Amino acid sequence: MPSTYNGARGWMPDVDHIATTMYGYTDVPPETMEPVAVINHIMQGYARTMIEWARTNSTQKSAHFIIDRDGNITQTVSIYSPAWHAGRTAKVTWDSFPSGNPNKYTVGIEHEGFSVDPGYGYDFIYEDGWPDPMMEASVQVHKWILGELGLEATDQTVIGHNETDGVSRANDPGPAWSKDVLLGMINGSEPLEAVASTEERLAAVEARLSHIEEAMDVLASGGL
Repeated sequence: MPSTYNGARGWMPDVDHIATTMYGYTDVPPETMEPVAVINHIMQGYARTMIEWARTNSTQKSAHFIIDRDGNITQTVSIYSPAWHAGRTAKVTWDSFPSGNPNKYTVGIEHEGFSVDPGYGYDFIYEDGWPDPMMEASVQVHKWILGELGLEATDQTVIGHNETDGVSRANDPGPAWSKDVLLGMINGSEPLEAVASTEERLAAVEARLSHIEEAMDVLASGGL
């Protein structure tokens, strides 16, 4: 079904749109926000939960975009209106932090998954990187947002939630998320297939060395 928001200012075309009423501040009326950065989140939960919150307007939380593990994208708030995704600040490490409430000048993207054990049953946790479809979708959303806003993709316009709240959100988006990798992909210098952790690269080298040693042992014993 074609999106009813295609072509509307602040709404990304060709993605799912479920508008929520859980957003906004009296001093930043709808469609007047001037974002200066994108904040990345790991939702410590499932996309279907956040989508249902938006659909029913049942929880006083929101983000502009929700991206699931399979790369499906849902937008719930215009990028020119403040969502409720990162209002609290503590131990700020974002060099360009303007002060005040980050919700009033940032766009929030929630990504499905867990960065740490939530203390209840879950079926996956990210340790060595995010799923390729989710990363690809995130790059697509970042490019559209930054393009709409006329911003360059830098370490000051693309940040993690931990950079505005290093206390209660120290693991958001978590150790499996790499700002450098994301920026490289957005700017076209980091192909997705090259995204691998140091541990993965070392494991691959060790495996190759092991195969070489095994082959040498076979040759030394007169095999092959």
